[in-house]
Amino acid sequence: MRILTVCTSTNVFGAEVITLKMLEGFARAGHEQLAVTSTWTDGEFNRRLAKIGVPEHRLPFGALSIRLRLQPMWWTMNVLVRLPSLWMGWKRAMRQFQPDIVLFTSWRHPLAVYPILDATPSFLIEYSFLDLTKTRRKLYRVLTRKLAGFIAVSEFMRDHVKLVGAPADKVYLVKSAAFSGRDREAVEREAQLFAPNPTAATLRIGIIGQISPHKGHDDLVEAVIELRRRSRAFVVYVFGTGSTKYVDQLKSKLSDAGLNETFSWSGFVKERANIYGSIDVCVVPSRSGDPFPTVAMEAGAYGRPVVASRRGGLPEIIVDGITGWLDDLTQPRKFADRLEWFYDNPEAARGMGLAGRERIFREFTQEKMISDFESLFRRHLAGEERE
Repeated sequence: MRILTVCTSTNVFGAEVITLKMLEGFARAGHEQLAVTSTWTDGEFNRRLAKIGVPEHRLPFGALSIRLRLQPMWWTMNVLVRLPSLWMGWKRAMRQFQPDIVLFTSWRHPLAVYPILDATPSFLIEYSFLDLTKTRRKLYRVLTRKLAGFIAVSEFMRDHVKLVGAPADKVYLVKSAAFSGRDREAVEREAQLFAPNPTAATLRIGIIGQISPHKGHDDLVEAVIELRRRSRAFVVYVFGTGSTKYVDQLKSKLSDAGLNETFSWSGFVKERANIYGSIDVCVVPSRSGDPFPTVAMEAGAYGRPVVASRRGGLPEIIVDGITGWLDDLTQPRKFADRLEWFYDNPEAARGMGLAGRERIFREFTQEKMISDFESLFRRHLAGEERE
């Protein structure tokens, strides 16, 4: 098949990691590809794209928003000014590549080219949690008219996309994957180089990804304040970036609690082995419905148990009490209880990590993800041919 994918490429977060794994999988399966990326980018996605050998075409896709705030309004204005250039570039790319399938990785992409979407079967992969607003429902009813379907990355998102307004018969499930089966040997080798010390008196806690209120960083701060009250020793590694204002708020809270020295702000770290090799336990205290958090899969693959909120797609990745703990992490005592368990049960904690690795490489592999995509596309194309 000839597959054109419009990528969200301004930064590399969980959705972009999964998109790259998907593109790599299509390439390994022998499909011809073109990745359409945004001219607004920090370059990291493009470098990774070149590494896996997928051809790239840049167009001025950007952020559309109806929020009446200065920055979103500026983003939207930039997109609207460049619409003629975007439409001309889109038509040219479609004419030259002639795809069998078009994939969008953000609702903003099909909306930007909506008037010129042709009959080529197009699917929107839903990586983001969506607010259930009247505007959103209207938007999805509009998109339904031209899209062949909506692809949910988890069972949670399959149900959620229907609530947003996508018709049930146009919603398909293809669970995300961050690793292929052939990655396992390399991952295990890297994990052994940075093996956690289950008898260490100081627990190394890691939180990975965008630094934002909806990711639960405040809840982690409250939990470690409680751990300090219990005279437990720990260090927290924060991997990722966020708004300076919010990071300063977190640091101020830590300073007031006398915990500045316990937090290490590592910023963006590209190599996963360096992230998971630095920690004993990964926390994912999401406050919103994270569709299918990549960090939970990565931590499992590297043999690190996960403490996560019981929200979104997290219960589909983590088996409570087997590969990690699921709980209401907005309650500091509950969060601290789950973390404290690791001090007193080091061998069981190591077993959790190993069970997590087995689950990731059994249930969530690139090979399975690509097979599910191919089955969906072939069924749809066969149906189109019969019509």
